[in-house]
Amino acid sequence: MSQNFDISPSTASSEMSQKRNEESAQAKIGSLQQFIKSEGPIENFSSDLFSKDEVHKIAVLDLRLMNLDRNACNILVQKKDDEYRLVPIDHGLTIPDSLAVSSYDLAWLSFGQAEEAFSQRTLDYISSLDIEADINLLESSFKIRPECLRNIKISSLLLQRGAARGLKLS
Repeated sequence: MSQNFDISPSTASSEMSQKRNEESAQAKIGSLQQFIKSEGPIENFSSDLFSKDEVHKIAVLDLRLMNLDRNACNILVQKKDDEYRLVPIDHGLTIPDSLAVSSYDLAWLSFGQAEEAFSQRTLDYISSLDIEADINLLESSFKIRPECLRNIKISSLLLQRGAARGLKLS
């Protein structure tokens, strides 16, 4: 298991202008993400190979960001010695303005680890989250609509309160 919850590759926002003709240019906004060497996507592996904490770290990230696209191609697997590490990629459908989440959008929900209780380390991490500071950082750093920030607050509070009461992911 990796030593912290910083599990997503470095990602930067990018903007590019595309000149259509002499009078107009169109801005395209996107992101660039650090390339990660891996053994492949999680769909090529048995979920039994991954520790509970690795699966829970992906789930905690997805619940905090309301990721609506954590399919089996958006989790890479790295192997070091005999341990497997999960690396989430593609965060294009995060921080939505709607709370319409489907179970098929969360690959980890079908894993047996989702039925296991959080470790104390994960519980400590979840309880230490400063949701208001996270919201303030997002609000001051990015152009995020208020309803999206509200949903992040709701999902983060739900995660904190559910974990504190001993609820599991599934």
